[in-house]
Amino acid sequence: MAITAVPLVSVIVVTHNSGGVIGDLLASYGDSRGNLELIVVDCGSTDDTVARLVASPIPKKILVGPNVGYAAGLNRGIAARSPSSVACMVLNPDTTLTPTTILELLETLIEYPQYGALSPTLLNGQGDVTYSGGTFESRSFAVQFSEEHPSALTPQTTEVIHGAAVLIRNAALEDVGPLPEEYFLFREEAALSMRLHDKKWSVGYVPRPTVTHVNGASLNQYSYRVRNFYMTRNHLHFLVDAKQLSKREALKRSARLLYERQRMPGASAVRTLYRLLKNDAAPVCHFILGKKGPRSPLWARDEAIAPVPDHRELASQGMRE
Repeated sequence: MAITAVPLVSVIVVTHNSGGVIGDLLASYGDSRGNLELIVVDCGSTDDTVARLVASPIPKKILVGPNVGYAAGLNRGIAARSPSSVACMVLNPDTTLTPTTILELLETLIEYPQYGALSPTLLNGQGDVTYSGGTFESRSFAVQFSEEHPSALTPQTTEVIHGAAVLIRNAALEDVGPLPEEYFLFREEAALSMRLHDKKWSVGYVPRPTVTHVNGASLNQYSYRVRNFYMTRNHLHFLVDAKQLSKREALKRSARLLYERQRMPGASAVRTLYRLLKNDAAPVCHFILGKKGPRSPLWARDEAIAPVPDHRELASQGMRE
């Protein structure tokens, strides 16, 4: 489908110590076709991310502030989009685009009005497919991404979009409201997918446009223990919040998933149970106590959450020609 008058798409990127990868994304964005505006929300970077953003000649809006988490950063970027924008292209800072990626996704979004969000095919640095649609596992509701080469070029309805690269219709965003900020890190894409389904929007995967995602480049700054903490705790909260399970049922359904995640090749059951207790005891306790947001000491008493300082606009330039 060819678009005669290309509507505006807001490209939203959340950064946190992303100096090593943001240059590649900016370069690929600069070659992208379409009517685009770039909004970068930096969450407390201590490296040269902001300096690289400021030095780039690409027109953009830069918002800098504290590390409020990925979903909260996205919400701030979405709130800063132009009123004439019709959709938001959410990208991880460790992604790169082809010149037609966003335009092809937009054409599909316009042609198929039932879709609230569309993800492209994701490739790793070696060109292998790492996302070609996603589903929820039937018992634990763990997210499972297909890595099969697409067999058709038409858009496919799927259960889960990929948060590293997804075009979201503004009308759908207005329906579901702000992205869930309580997770802080991980599971936002699953929660957003469920909210879209609840509002009767379809979630889709478009085979032809591609995005290269250097999987893990944004997360290498975090230790395994930190990543595992958020994956375990947030998965359990997702089962309660999105699937309406009790805490006991959420733990029961996730037991096998958590065990398999800690099992190393050739490790005995005893060794795996030791790793499970070592790595998952804290996130499970946080879940049982209802703790959300950024990690805090388990024994700390929850207090009323003070308003998080908003991001301030560091630099703003006009819409890219």
